[in-house]
Amino acid sequence: MKISHETKCFLASFFTTLCVILLIAGLVAADCNSRRVGFGIDDPVACIVQEGGRTELRIHALGVKKSMDLTAAEEAARQAQRVIWEIAREGEKMFSG
Repeated sequence: MKISHETKCFLASFFTTLCVILLIAGLVAADCNSRRVGFGIDDPVACIVQEGGRTELRIHALGVKKSMDLTAAEEAARQAQRVIWEIAREGEKMFSG
C-alpha cells in the first residue's frame, strides 16, 4: 500500500502539531505543580471571575498573568441562547398543530 505525498505531509503536520500541544500542556502542568509544591501558591491556571457586572478570564501560567474581558462574549452567548430557545418554541408550536 502506497501512501501519497499529500497524506505524508498531512500526517507529519498533524504529528508535529500534536507534539507541540502536548509539550505546552506538559510545561503548564509542571509550572502549576512547581508553584503549588515549591511556593505554596494554589492559584488555578485559568478561572472565570465575575465582578461588578464584568466577566473576565484570568490566566496564570508559565510566569504570565493575563486577564481578558469576556463580558461581550457572555452577552453574545446569552443572545444566541435566547434565539435558539425562541426557534425551539416556534418549532414546537408548528409541529404540535
